[in-house]
Amino acid sequence: MSQVITVQEQLINTIAQRWGLYFGKKAYLSSLMKEAAKERVAIRKAKDALNEALEQLINGKGDRSAVLEAKERLKAAKEAYEQKVAPIKEKMKPINEALSFLDNAVIPKMLEQVLGKKVEPILQVDVEALKKTIMG
Repeated sequence: MSQVITVQEQLINTIAQRWGLYFGKKAYLSSLMKEAAKERVAIRKAKDALNEALEQLINGKGDRSAVLEAKERLKAAKEAYEQKVAPIKEKMKPINEALSFLDNAVIPKMLEQVLGKKVEPILQVDVEALKKTIMG
């Protein structure tokens, strides 16, 4: 016996799949933040050093070579960060593509089928009223 799935059930399943992808992306981002913590600190320190070198140069107390050295350290720190996070970003790529496809193609069409009209953009929202409406 075959089971007939309604458009509403398909929409719910699609939104559930989208939500799962969203949680997967969050997990990867959390992993990225933890694994690249040292590299982010190194970038922050390199930026601070560059700002200090520029300030010294502006005040006439530093020289151009210090600025160039600081720029090179910042560039190296950014490259180290990118190398560290590249494998995680590569894993995230299909998730991001799937989320984009669902958000821009699948879900809007399904909502239009279920509602009988296109979903209109909402430009202002009262969060508290929304919470009361949804949560009861």
